[in-house]
Amino acid sequence: MATKLQDENTTCLAATPSDPRPTVLVFDSGVGGLSVYNEIRQLLPNLHYIYAFDNVAFPYGEKSEEFIVERVLEIVTAVQQ
Repeated sequence: MATKLQDENTTCLAATPSDPRPTVLVFDSGVGGLSVYNEIRQLLPNLHYIYAFDNVAFPYGEKSEEFIVERVLEIVTAVQQ
């Protein structure tokens, strides 16, 4: 079971406390992440996945390292809550 979390910039599915499986966070910064997520799920089907995507800040390639680090930390923090 998952809970949908959404702030103004990011939507993700987060684990519910009742799910005992190990959790893997798949973070998508814009393009191709969903296909990578699907491949990982096929290879490791017994894990719980959180898929988070950030289409607002896309593309990351044009952003500073400082911006990317701060943005990813914001998203991971939102997922953990």
